[in-house]
Amino acid sequence: MSQAQKVINFLSDGREATTKQLAARFRLANVGAVIDSARKTLAESGMYIYNNRVKNSKGEFIRRYRMGKISARLAAAAAA
Repeated sequence: MSQAQKVINFLSDGREATTKQLAARFRLANVGAVIDSARKTLAESGMYIYNNRVKNSKGEFIRRYRMGKISARLAAAAAA
């Protein structure tokens, strides 16, 4: 099973994860590249991996990933 597929399976259960959490859980060297690959895999199914910037307890901004149905606005932007 590819790294992208492992991330898709993890996020498809409704879970969210930060960049650090994904890197540690799946031993990923480049989380961004794996997320990009997973997004391309999901494109045909109408799903998308969203990247939300949130502030952690230390006041730092981190990325939190979640999976959801692709919005019409995002689909239109991707088609353009």
